Amino acid sequence: MSNERNYKSNVFVMLLEEKKRALELYNAVNDSNYDDPEQIVINTI
Repeated sequence: MSNERNYKSNVFVMLLEEKKRALELYNAVNDSNYDDPEQIVINTI
């Protein structure tokens, strides 16, 4: 894996490991307005 690709992957993972940021991204992508990050369940593989 190239360094640039690995860096982008690491930044993406870093942003989504926090529930608040994951919820902000979800709301932006889905044009929704959920406001309780504690309802998010983050599953990793």
